[in-house]
Amino acid sequence: EELRARMIKFSKFVEIGEAEQYDRRGDKPWARLTVEQKAQIQRELNDFKAEMDVHEEARRMTRFHKH
Repeated sequence: EELRARMIKFSKFVEIGEAEQYDRRGDKPWARLTVEQKAQIQRELNDFKAEMDVHEEARRMTRFHKH
């Protein structure tokens, strides 16, 4: 009985409305980073990856950023 109350029923009719027009392009905050900020992020990622416990056979697949 509990499952019957939860059943989904689909309508045979579809309602269509007007969509507002607006700029759907996303903001790209990474495009405004300075070279120094990008380098700092890469250093932080490398430090984080170096601290991770990784299976010995998988270590060679860990990608570090070059400076």
